[in-house]
Amino acid sequence: MTAVSRPRRRFADNAPVAIYGTIISASVLAAAYQDTTLEIAAGMFITLLVYWLAERWSELIGGHLRGEPLSWSYTREVFASGWPMVQASYGPLIVLVVSDWVGASAEVAVDLALAWTIVTLFVLGFFVGRRAHLGFGGQALSAFFVGALGMLLIGLKALLH
Repeated sequence: MTAVSRPRRRFADNAPVAIYGTIISASVLAAAYQDTTLEIAAGMFITLLVYWLAERWSELIGGHLRGEPLSWSYTREVFASGWPMVQASYGPLIVLVVSDWVGASAEVAVDLALAWTIVTLFVLGFFVGRRAHLGFGGQALSAFFVGALGMLLIGLKALLH
């Protein structure tokens, strides 16, 4: 068994929670209806914070049940390792705020932010496949699968509105 480099290990640890956070962001965007752009942005960020706290708390308790002693250093490590879930909202948040700043309607801002999340999902899916040393076909399939999750949310938005 070969040792995994530190950057590769960090990517392997962060990619799943970043994908999850991006999908949560897209879900909030897809469900947004008749709110202002800034209300949608705040709702998305707060929703991700709640998901992050719940998921990290579950991980902390699960680690303790597996024998990990509860300590401040372990708690910090668990909560910090999940922060990419919240960081995944930064891109769509910037798109929402800039769209609002230039005068776009909330609907246009949400559509642009959703487009951002879809592109992000395709890219994350591709790089996950690449880091897994899949061939180009596997990388493309990974990109398609993760991107398709976002596309399903666009379909959901179309059904809801």
